Amino acid sequence: MDSVVLTRPVRVVVIMTPTFRQRFIQEARSQIAALEENLQRLESSGAPEVARQQDVDPRQADLIRQQIDAERARLMRRRGEIEWHIKEVEAVPDGAELPYRTYDGPVTLAPGDDFLARMSEAEVVLKDWKVVAIRTEGDSTQS
Repeated sequence: MDSVVLTRPVRVVVIMTPTFRQRFIQEARSQIAALEENLQRLESSGAPEVARQQDVDPRQADLIRQQIDAERARLMRRRGEIEWHIKEVEAVPDGAELPYRTYDGPVTLAPGDDFLARMSEAEVVLKDWKVVAIRTEGDSTQS
């Protein structure tokens, strides 16, 4: 075997711009709207189901109510997280780098490679959704 492919973390960071901020907030608001729809569906379908089960099996009705409450809490928590991210992004000054996501990326190792250097984290820098730099520990490569 002459080489092997492993995965390593690849951080994606964005350089804050008005374009990125606008798109991020727009997508976040779409996610909030979808969560609101899920909450409405949960309320409209959950209450009648609990009422039906209450007459048949009160314990089952309690379990269903607990599941509905847990799902409502999860959706509300997620909504709060998204709203917090919106406020965070609104406060970041233009030009600042902001962590966005982390992905697993492949790296090929061959005999003679410096394992630690090859497996160090990589970083992709985006500006207005275009790659402007690729970095690894101790190295900065502009594209």
